Amino acid sequence: AASPSIQVFDNVLDTTTAAKLHESAKVVGLGHRVFARPLKPGGVYNPIERALDSILLEMDGGDNEGDTTYVEYWGRQEWRSIEAHADVDEFRAKEEDASSEAPDLAALGPDGYRYPTFGHVLYLQVGSEVRGPTCVWPGRRSAGELLKKVGDNDEGDQTCESSQDADQIELLIVPAVSGRLLRFPGSALHAVPRPHNLWFLPFVMGSAVHEPVEEYGRSVILFNVWEDEAPKGVSLNSGDGHSGDDPTKVSDDKVQCNAKSDWITNEIHDTGKENDETKAAKIWLLGNERRRYHPMRTIKISAPAATQDALAEQSIVSRVWISQYI
Repeated sequence: AASPSIQVFDNVLDTTTAAKLHESAKVVGLGHRVFARPLKPGGVYNPIERALDSILLEMDGGDNEGDTTYVEYWGRQEWRSIEAHADVDEFRAKEEDASSEAPDLAALGPDGYRYPTFGHVLYLQVGSEVRGPTCVWPGRRSAGELLKKVGDNDEGDQTCESSQDADQIELLIVPAVSGRLLRFPGSALHAVPRPHNLWFLPFVMGSAVHEPVEEYGRSVILFNVWEDEAPKGVSLNSGDGHSGDDPTKVSDDKVQCNAKSDWITNEIHDTGKENDETKAAKIWLLGNERRRYHPMRTIKISAPAATQDALAEQSIVSRVWISQYI
């Protein structure tokens, strides 16, 4: 059975909408923005905000009522290696790291952070040579938690199958496909290796190729849903647009996702067998020691040999069980 907390849908966007959002994402770039939901009637929203709202409406069954939530989003057009991390309230975390509370918060490990409710990756355009999957560890918020047994933390109990050995760690591998949407728990550790077999290489030589974009582009919009309050220090649109934007150019109420009935749900395929050969792998970690919950920049694990094939897969969503390297 697939992890219920992970959902992967295809055909969420048509080609025209994906192209329009790609152009909008180039303007937004890596700068984070937030908008409040439900949208304000007659409000000023850019194409990305309209599209993300339509996606969340479809996922909520069209329910546009309820408490205010906040959607944080940013874009990335290049296929880059992203080290393993969980998304947190970044500006708040930086303030905490510089405060007198830093030692006490560091002692709390992952419990000391504020996380979004859900994380998402919306894949807009994917080059023909791209093998850039998003890799997600359900129920693990930090590298330090990759070293724990399932019973050592409550979230692991909720997401890992009881039929698996407690030392086994669930890893989901989601290939980048244009028009695809990935949803995962907001506190889940995730990464994008480049090259796809980065974790299995003793070292990497040369620089990454980014052009032509038809071959090497990986355009995505990443967005998190927050409850109660928006993440600190990020431009917030409560219906009047973002400061500095031209309202006559950003508002577009025609940018919508496909109807949920047209979305294609992806099954998660188990990869590797119980007695398969395993290989040593080294996962690179993002952030300071508090964020990593681990003193080193890397963590060594054992993974089924079939993991490398799953990482090179162009469409099929895979699950493998990794373990601590002994």
